[in-house]
Amino acid sequence: MEVRQFYNYHFCYNISEDNLRNVCLDYAATLTYDVEYCNEISVDNKKYECIRDRAYTNQDKTLCFTIPDVKYKDECFKWLGKHDPQSCQHISTQTARDSCYFKYAVDYTKDDTYCNNIIDTPTRTSCKEYANK
Repeated sequence: MEVRQFYNYHFCYNISEDNLRNVCLDYAATLTYDVEYCNEISVDNKKYECIRDRAYTNQDKTLCFTIPDVKYKDECFKWLGKHDPQSCQHISTQTARDSCYFKYAVDYTKDDTYCNNIIDTPTRTSCKEYANK
């Protein structure tokens, strides 16, 4: 067990100034890998960024589904797509989904079979070319 898991960050809840409390909660979530601190952040975009970061750190795509904002949810799945191409399928726009599969195939695996998930034909063709280099 890591030392950081022994610390209790509940003192963050006693900070009256919103911005400082949110920074403290984000820091607590980062150090403990605990998304519950993220859920207490009062500014939505900061909360969603915190959840996205925990999803990536913990490699837990179920956390992405809890983000109500499409932009941050898609970003979350895109980040996880670096290690798990199945995460790409949950991205809401075709262009971003195709990009996720492209990056996985070309940048991370050099395996052109993942290019077959790309809908846009020119992007799929380009993916296969680069993945085989």
